[in-house]
Amino acid sequence: MRHATDADLETCNQLCFRTTDTNRGGELRDSITDGMASVVEHRGGIIGYRSGIGYGGHAVAESNEALKALISAAPTFLGAGFLFPRAMAICSAGVSARDSA
Repeated sequence: MRHATDADLETCNQLCFRTTDTNRGGELRDSITDGMASVVEHRGGIIGYRSGIGYGGHAVAESNEALKALISAAPTFLGAGFLFPRAMAICSAGVSARDSA
């Protein structure tokens, strides 16, 4: 896990489009400028990123493990918290277990 830089923007945009069929490059660029964005890497490649966790932020990852890493390492949750699809049972269980500890 590390802070995202301008050099990561294109790779993160490709990941976002590949996984969600949308482009959120403007939001990510702002988050990088504000020092809020982070990336998670595996074997030398970016496998997930977050602009922020919570209201006004978003996270995209290739796997539940990468998404859990992004959420659990967030320095703060923006606003009242965050939403994620309940269909992600593995991720949901991991977050719920952490919150109940």
